Amino acid sequence: MEDGNFASADEYFEKVLDIEPENAKAYTGKMMVELKCKKEGDIPNLTKRIDDNSNYKKILRFADETYKHEIIGYNEVILNNLYQQAMSDKKIAKTDKDYLKISEFLQDNLLGYKDTYEQVTECERLAEEYVKEQQYQQYEEKFLSYDKNTTELNWLELANEFENLDDYKDSSERVVQCKKNARQQCITMEKQKKKKKMTITIFIMSIVFIFVLKMVIIPSVKYGRAINFYNKGRYEDAYQIFKTFDDYKDSNDKTGECLFKIQAKRLVDIKEGDTIKFGHYEQDNDLSNGKEEIEWQVLTIEENKALVISKYALDCKPYNKSWKYISWRDCFLRTWLNNDFFELAFSQEYHEKIVYNNRLDNKNPKYSSYVDSPTDDKVFLLSIAEVNKYLPSDLEKKCQITPYCETQCPFKNNNWWLQSLGKDRRTASIVDDYGLVDYDGLRVSSSFVTVRPALWINLDF
Repeated sequence: MEDGNFASADEYFEKVLDIEPENAKAYTGKMMVELKCKKEGDIPNLTKRIDDNSNYKKILRFADETYKHEIIGYNEVILNNLYQQAMSDKKIAKTDKDYLKISEFLQDNLLGYKDTYEQVTECERLAEEYVKEQQYQQYEEKFLSYDKNTTELNWLELANEFENLDDYKDSSERVVQCKKNARQQCITMEKQKKKKKMTITIFIMSIVFIFVLKMVIIPSVKYGRAINFYNKGRYEDAYQIFKTFDDYKDSNDKTGECLFKIQAKRLVDIKEGDTIKFGHYEQDNDLSNGKEEIEWQVLTIEENKALVISKYALDCKPYNKSWKYISWRDCFLRTWLNNDFFELAFSQEYHEKIVYNNRLDNKNPKYSSYVDSPTDDKVFLLSIAEVNKYLPSDLEKKCQITPYCETQCPFKNNNWWLQSLGKDRRTASIVDDYGLVDYDGLRVSSSFVTVRPALWINLDF
């Protein structure tokens, strides 16, 4: 193997395993062949974690404690090296692209290790902060360039731009200053036109004008700009304006339409393995900021339709509210997914893009005596056959839960329901914390199992 003849080495290890099926060293050799590693001592220098390798799990299964500890140590060194590399890159990162690249690296290679989740969150925060800083500098330069000849509308537009920065640095103070300058400009103009009139008349007219400006002119101008953006297909810009209105004209409808069109544009040229955003559901457990976009993992694409499953467990619900013999057709969770969740997560624009799926492939291969009757569902759970087909490794089956989902569970765990029933019709199969399919399942009334919805999306937009 040191000469790089991995094919011959693999044949040798297979012969060893034919004689001694529980030879841990042989499985180490097979893992090294797969990873193109010439010497065992070079394993810690690999740039890919090994604990998701199938041979690694067999090594731990058959090795004595000393050798098991050594192999686990190799993996820890690899993870630490990857982690240190990411932290070094983070120290020298400057732009939002730098931080997002580090965040993607951490998510692809180190989820579950040390404080990776916190580091990902921080990188995303720093990326967002960098973008805000660039916008702030642009607005600040404009603010400093404005003078007494600057129009009221320009001041108000600048105030709106600072307001969109959400209290970043002294943006709140700038909003006040801009609005103050706009009002002053308005008063100055009025005084020039009506300086011969009585003071009380000037005051009253100023109040009326400001009221009209605030309640009619500014909303009308903003609405017109938003409609212009919308008609030009600039849905992100249109959405940023529409969401500032409080039930002005059809702004609420237009806000929902923009969100849908923004997400729809992202679905062009997607492929298997991509992560997309579609629909909205509470996830960060901060109800004051509204629902967050749902991230979905694309499992397969067939006939311009995409089968997706939520990247994170979104909620915690029992398969059925009472412990009794049940079927998927009649269970509580199917009703909840296709009614409550469907309406909460998807506005009307999304409904026609979610395709009914005939649920046939739902039996438990270990306990095949009972086969549920088929159903037509828009939202469903993956069956055992589907989860093994589309998420073949234990690592792929693992998932994180959202902060909101965590508050809905009696205790924190990463189990999630599958559609297939368990060892009998009072149990349903799950994927456990380790990414393993539990064919025996849990009681259908268990209230601590999370939910990862799945659905088919029509990609014809």
